Amino acid sequence: MSETMFREPREILTLMSEGAKRGSDIDRGLGFVAGRVLVDQHFIKRGRIGRSLAVMAQEKIALGFGIEENSAAVFRDGRVEVLGERGVMIADLHDAKSSSAPLQLANARLHWLESGDSYDMKTRQVSVSAAKRAGKTLDASKADFKPYYGSVRFYPDMLGDGGIINAMSTLVDSPANEVLGLAFGLAKAANGRGMPNPLGFELRIYKTTSTLGYFHSIGGGEHYSVVSLGIDVTPVKMASALYAPPGAGVATEGIK
Repeated sequence: MSETMFREPREILTLMSEGAKRGSDIDRGLGFVAGRVLVDQHFIKRGRIGRSLAVMAQEKIALGFGIEENSAAVFRDGRVEVLGERGVMIADLHDAKSSSAPLQLANARLHWLESGDSYDMKTRQVSVSAAKRAGKTLDASKADFKPYYGSVRFYPDMLGDGGIINAMSTLVDSPANEVLGLAFGLAKAANGRGMPNPLGFELRIYKTTSTLGYFHSIGGGEHYSVVSLGIDVTPVKMASALYAPPGAGVATEGIK
């Protein structure tokens, strides 16, 4: 779809750590979507935001569209309309500071749009569906803001299935200002237990002055659209042992 596309990419953490190689990880696409845009797919299910952000930072691409399974983004005359069961993630790096190999990113913006929502590529503005406008608007700057969640949790695997969407929707419907998570790999130690690879990444997602959320439960389920959350990605040194069994002399009581 875009001028730059993934070809036969290595694993996500490798691209975040080492960058993408042209001719193998990425290559020339068909260019149906004009401009400095990157399109990726199976986006939330397979945790692909890490590789998209890495390539966008490396190739100086300003806009990324992550299409989730059973969903579509229809590009027409500079507008993008979302259709389907899940949604589309939009990453905006116009005002971000970034470097690659390893990926480091600050002040990027994320939008999560669902069916009926749209995005104007010229103005970079989001329009949500009528169902979302008729539902609950989540604006932390308003005195009458009543969040559903009392707090947010830490995400040890932000790139896991649904991880980043859970983090974004919980944050926008909570009093918290940010949510933190990690992305890292494990190497097998001599004792057979998981030891983290030395390099990991902290993902910080945070509210900005433009952050808004929209929610409805029409037809069952929870449906969020999220506008203008910030995201920073920082390389971190992982501890030499992420976890260990209880030490000698520590008793553990079984379930009775």
